[in-house]
Amino acid sequence: MSILSSRANVARRVGRYTLVGASESSVDGPLYRALDGDTVVRLQFLANPEPDRVQDPEKACLHPCLEPVLGSGQFAGLDYLVLPEDTGRRWQYAIAIQPGDWWHQIEMILEVASAVASMHARDLLHLRLDASHVRDHGSHLTVHHAGTARDLRGRASLPCLGPTYGIAHPAPEQCLFGAGLTRQTDVYQLGVLLAPLCGIQAGRDGWTRRIGNCPSQRIPESIAEVCTTALRRADSK
Repeated sequence: MSILSSRANVARRVGRYTLVGASESSVDGPLYRALDGDTVVRLQFLANPEPDRVQDPEKACLHPCLEPVLGSGQFAGLDYLVLPEDTGRRWQYAIAIQPGDWWHQIEMILEVASAVASMHARDLLHLRLDASHVRDHGSHLTVHHAGTARDLRGRASLPCLGPTYGIAHPAPEQCLFGAGLTRQTDVYQLGVLLAPLCGIQAGRDGWTRRIGNCPSQRIPESIAEVCTTALRRADSK
């Protein structure tokens, strides 16, 4: 049995960190709560190495809407990232959004889009944008998993290395081994985040808008058009 999956990892030292218990499961590998002195942190072990993973995860997360990476290391043959304690709530849309609240939600999504744009400017692809990876802190959102971004390094695309787990609606190219992953892959996932506010739902024939499902009839058509453009399979700006 791996030392990382046994009961013995409670109170075990990993470098300067003391593991105090397992946290929730993660698509990246084992995730543990730990102490750095008196500070609670999380150690994210990376069980599935990818050849194009960003080499400097701390610099990949400089935007305030990206969960910061506090450090990194290696233990038991696995690389790990040091992450802050997860204090936000899982981001979920309210069933009935009160008048005016929809714009607050859209503003927060725009902040996430700004964070992703900052990654794209550094040739990084997030590829795991999903509501389950977004935390709501009341005044702002933070996006997890930016520290495991893939680096284009000047290339137009990166190959899909297999199915993308942990996201509800992957882009079509994320389901095809060897397909090219581009900045548009992240744009598609931003569209998925925006879709519930616009009454847009996934179906057998793709994404369709049903006005009756829209949480607020005051959502401007221009916002819905941005969402439908992002969800197109063809490359879009």
